[in-house]
Amino acid sequence: MSLIKILSAFAVSALLASAAHALSFGEIGNLFQKSETATAADQKDFGHPGYEYIEARVTRVADGDTLTVREKGSNNKIKIRLLGIDAPELKMEGGNASRRHLENLIRSGNNQVRIYYLSKKKFDRYGRIIGKVVTNNIDVNRQMVLDGHAWFYRNYQKDVMPKDRVLYQEAMYEAQRTRRGLWAQPNPLEPWEWRKTHRRKD
Repeated sequence: MSLIKILSAFAVSALLASAAHALSFGEIGNLFQKSETATAADQKDFGHPGYEYIEARVTRVADGDTLTVREKGSNNKIKIRLLGIDAPELKMEGGNASRRHLENLIRSGNNQVRIYYLSKKKFDRYGRIIGKVVTNNIDVNRQMVLDGHAWFYRNYQKDVMPKDRVLYQEAMYEAQRTRRGLWAQPNPLEPWEWRKTHRRKD
């Protein structure tokens, strides 16, 4: 071993020994754990130029692609429509399962979410934010598709972040290939086709 490597190893050992006098072993472990978590979070780039975000707490899950949230630092409640996906309506087969799956994903992040939306198009005509929901470092929109509880909504893909269009499409192919969720059915009916013959109340 070279002299430089020996000195470097000695320096690291001395630093840890010094830290041990000031911190318990548990506290030192927490420092390393927090550092690793932060690094992982930094590598998750969920945004894209032209998009902004809000942080909020989910107060209600209406169905597999619609949430109500309370914006952080405000009492305002806002309805969120998940961008780029379409889940079965509650009256459709798989509708309730889709809603429960979304509830479970949101619960995994203690109901805390970050919502990315297109800056120039924050609200739709129903007063909802159309956006990508992220919780616990999970892109919820993509996960719903990957787990077979929603379709990639190609009709509105122009507003989806370019990198996400590929990810969402691949997620749907994978769900179909492995027959997850909705794809356990031979020919599940798309929600947009179902709505053509059923009036939508939102």
